[in-house]
Amino acid sequence: MLSSTNLKQYFFLIFCLLVAVVPTSMATPIIGWVEKVSIHPEGEEFKARIDTGAKTSSIDASNIQIKHKNGKKYINFSVRRRDGKPVIFERLIIRETKIKRDFGKIQIRPVIRLEICIGKIKKEVEVNLTDRHKKNYPVLIGRNYLAGNYLVDSSKTKTTSLACD
Repeated sequence: MLSSTNLKQYFFLIFCLLVAVVPTSMATPIIGWVEKVSIHPEGEEFKARIDTGAKTSSIDASNIQIKHKNGKKYINFSVRRRDGKPVIFERLIIRETKIKRDFGKIQIRPVIRLEICIGKIKKEVEVNLTDRHKKNYPVLIGRNYLAGNYLVDSSKTKTTSLACD
């Protein structure tokens, strides 16, 4: 019979062996605080800031026009690419949300669903629309995209290549 100390050592050894043989494909990928993303089905690429402090992802939106089609509310908006060319999107507004800004003011923002790709992972998430034209990155990726998909290393940037189908 194993003593208590030997039993602990035995389980520790088994644990270490299991950790050592777990394939990297099963490990959660690590990304940096800035990554390239693509929006689907359009396939447009943007740089994004990865923000674990933000619950919901957001995207820069200008030239906003709201339309009603078949009794539903849609929004047309544009996002400026790095080359300055605007890309126009149209999505169904699924709800509006209240965001408390840094300076304490409440801002109401439309929320849509976007299919976003980072690396090999494509996921449809809720995204709120806001004016980010003064920010360095038009897209902010929040925890609603990151949870269960990625860990974030704030000392790294641009760790992935877009590989979504």
